[in-house]
Amino acid sequence: MKTMITEAAKDIIRKFDQELFSILREDVKKFRQNHQDNMINFNTKRFDMELKQILAAELEQFRKQSATPLVKVG
Repeated sequence: MKTMITEAAKDIIRKFDQELFSILREDVKKFRQNHQDNMINFNTKRFDMELKQILAAELEQFRKQSATPLVKVG
């Protein structure tokens, strides 16, 4: 009788451990995907900011060149 209860208890614990491991594995998978998505978003934002700075600098340089007064020859 004790052996049957012990085996049943072991089986319950084993199934619980398997279910818990499955849940944890899924949580880790979701965490990694979320982390990867966040890194992609961060890198995209960083790239956008760098591009914005480059374009602003080029625009400022273009404005300075355009602001140079033209000298009439002749």
